[in-house]
Amino acid sequence: MDAFRAQLQDALGGVYTLERELGGGGMSRVFLAEERALGRRVVIKVLAPELAAGVSAERFTREIRLTAKLQHPQIVPVHAAGTAAGLPYYVMPYVEGESLRDHLRRTGPMPIGVVVGILRDVAKALVFAHERGVVHRDIKPGNILLSGESATVADFGIGKALSASSTLGDTSDSLTGLGMAVGTPAYVAPEQAAGDGNTDHRADIYAVGVLAYEMLTGVSPFARGTPRETIAAVMSAVPAPVRVVRPEAPAWLAILIAGCMEKDPARRPQASSELVTALDGTTTPTGFAAPSARRFRRVATAAGVLGLVVLVARVARDRATGASGADTRADRSVAVLPCTNVGGDTAAEYFVDGITGELMGRLARVPGLRVTPRASVVSLRGRGLEPAEIGERLKVGTIVECTIRRLGPNVRVTADLVDVKAERTLWAGTFEGALQGVIAVQDTIARAVSSALSLRLADAVSATRTVSDTATYLLYLKGRFLWNQRTPLSMHRGIQLLETALARDSMFAPAWAELANAYSLAPAFSDEPSAVSAPRARAAANRAIALDSTLAQAQVSLGIINTFYDWDFVGALRRFDVAARLNPGDANTALYRTWALVGLGRMDEALASIREARRLDPFAQIINTRVASVLIEMRRYPEAEQEARRAVELDSSNVLARFELGHSLVLQRRFDEGFAAMPRNAMEMSALQAGTQLAKLALDYALAGRRSEALECRRRLEERSRTAYVSPLALGGAAAATGDTDVALALVERGVRDRVLYTVFLATEPEWALLHAQPRFRAVLAKVGLRAPP
Repeated sequence: MDAFRAQLQDALGGVYTLERELGGGGMSRVFLAEERALGRRVVIKVLAPELAAGVSAERFTREIRLTAKLQHPQIVPVHAAGTAAGLPYYVMPYVEGESLRDHLRRTGPMPIGVVVGILRDVAKALVFAHERGVVHRDIKPGNILLSGESATVADFGIGKALSASSTLGDTSDSLTGLGMAVGTPAYVAPEQAAGDGNTDHRADIYAVGVLAYEMLTGVSPFARGTPRETIAAVMSAVPAPVRVVRPEAPAWLAILIAGCMEKDPARRPQASSELVTALDGTTTPTGFAAPSARRFRRVATAAGVLGLVVLVARVARDRATGASGADTRADRSVAVLPCTNVGGDTAAEYFVDGITGELMGRLARVPGLRVTPRASVVSLRGRGLEPAEIGERLKVGTIVECTIRRLGPNVRVTADLVDVKAERTLWAGTFEGALQGVIAVQDTIARAVSSALSLRLADAVSATRTVSDTATYLLYLKGRFLWNQRTPLSMHRGIQLLETALARDSMFAPAWAELANAYSLAPAFSDEPSAVSAPRARAAANRAIALDSTLAQAQVSLGIINTFYDWDFVGALRRFDVAARLNPGDANTALYRTWALVGLGRMDEALASIREARRLDPFAQIINTRVASVLIEMRRYPEAEQEARRAVELDSSNVLARFELGHSLVLQRRFDEGFAAMPRNAMEMSALQAGTQLAKLALDYALAGRRSEALECRRRLEERSRTAYVSPLALGGAAAATGDTDVALALVERGVRDRVLYTVFLATEPEWALLHAQPRFRAVLAKVGLRAPP
């Protein structure tokens, strides 16, 4: 018996008899002993002299008595505390079995089911302690004791007792200060390693992530050769994803572990109860059973609805980056089906639509993941297709199905990520909470989303300020929903709501981007003149970019303004190139880029661009129709006819496609076929795109020798212009079609002076061919910067 052990036995008197030393290190020496009065085995831990030197033994003992009140099946309790040989000690029951540290040394990586079971037991212990204000501060394999099929956590409250009884002041050296001595370098959270006085229960959650990583992979993610090197790794190193080291690990567990090990405490699960919710019910005595589609639930409160966006994005990112090692279509593509509004609350449609859009937007920013654009997905709405059919039509490997139910002030969102080829659910989750709390933690959600994306994008996202309150966010969702209906009334109302949202929170960048988008397209779908809407769109887009330079939508808006208002076609292409880099899969960027190329007279490139837009969004009505439009401008009428027929076959209700089909036939002098193919209410299309379609119809009637009907088109436009905005170019086109050249030229000059929409098409649209030889018309083309036709 060494001298210290003899001194300790003397101090313990006849209460305990020391049997042997079990080891220890760092914080303490550990002895197995017998408690004589009860005849039971106990463990006695004596603080190491270098640690005890900075601790008040009296205060340490007092603190230990408080932590002794923790009584839970997964917590090894403290029986007693005192001082021996001038060193504080405490007594715990002896647990038959072995420590997790010894087990890992003996076996290496552990079965997934066993890992989940241990994590669940540790998490339950943390919930009990954290609810009572006790933080462990030293969760590590040596403090996890395995006995039978259960795991218990030892040394609860010791860290708090050490901190509370310290006689040392704070030290800047985190390797030698008390805060560092309390924790083990490879398992301490970054804030704990830095000596942050605000370190809280989330340090334990971080340690659970490190613990789980080591159990699954057999290696510590941060352990290095020396304590200082280890701490450096804790502060800055990013370990390889779990599924790179352990491919068979389920995606949800890898996501949970990565979340726990976030450097920023705000990015981790915020309560140990979240860990229990995720882990509960997923283990069996013989191994691991993946959670079913409806059993794996994570109930969120304030972050509820947008938490869905984060977790689905993380699952998709994990699959898209090939962490599973599989090279399948499912790893790279996803379609987000329109969320289902459960309960029939029609007033909630805008909210449901908005959440769908938010989810698609988040997933679209996941590197390596192809997200089917909204228009193509919406085209399948209501057809009752099975997931496999949807996957085949949209050429995706996974789909997200989502239901949303508004219950007064509360909201419940349920989502499933489905592998369409294997016909199995990869992940499912339910999020429930008060509606007014959804946006309360927007900043936290933004940081969580950034952690799911690439480092470059994460830096930008984390710097973005989110919306300040729920009411503002709902105004934003409703405004976006309304203007996208693209009727004159809905455009005005949507813009009004977006402006109201920004009056409440002028720092909300997405709302500025949405307002820019609405204003930039307002002249096409309402009576808003370009001279009014374009400056407002530019100001809103610039404001959005100043707040968040990663918003591709704002760049697209500026490109639209450059094209249709500034006639700066080269500048527009630069904007669209930036937008394409920020959001590579956006079909709208390729669509609007087409018109800048038309302005430059680069028609072959314009055709390639619109076809690229269709490749990205193959079922979008407007894009399929515009392939035919570009071919009409190129005077390739038979090809335009075929493309228009294709668009009509995709959706027979697409009136614009039917009009372009009839127009292409008339331009081939197949008049009867052409007028038969057009919508029956073609004359009533004067409101569509500020009257431009009615002007084209006037040309078609004129070409067919049906002058009276051509004059009727012109009359309708002029009559409407007395009570609502009609583009001077529409009026001019009708005048040209009916042979009134001087009036037509005056109207074209007025349109250019007012910088109205669609001046970009003056050199290419067939209706202007009647004016090509006019010097005044060619002067107009020169002013706009368009190439005069031969």
